[in-house]
Amino acid sequence: MARLPPRVGVLLPSVNTVLEQELPSVAASAATFHFHRLDLPLSPEEVGDLARSVDRDHAEAIFLSCTDLPTFGVIESLEQELGKPVVSSNSASWWALTVALDIAGPISGPGRLFQTTGGRICQ
Repeated sequence: MARLPPRVGVLLPSVNTVLEQELPSVAASAATFHFHRLDLPLSPEEVGDLARSVDRDHAEAIFLSCTDLPTFGVIESLEQELGKPVVSSNSASWWALTVALDIAGPISGPGRLFQTTGGRICQ
């Protein structure tokens, strides 16, 4: 698993065996964790509220970990509101696929992540 930036607010919707395996490597990055048991599906507005709940002044970025969350419609507005990158499982996967396939030119996708070519998105 790739190392996260040093200070990331992370929304993990529930604890399960997959997340339990990932937590040691993520915890080493000093991320802030907030666990929520969610009744899916959620509206984009509810996702936005949960994203705000994991934001902290010291957090450099927000990561929304769940492929069943409707995040693409709220990432850019959250980044503008919070003043930091917001990345979801789906946006990171889409971005990584475009990099792996060496797709040239601007790639359409939500947020700062899609304005990069593999560099750091935190200031």
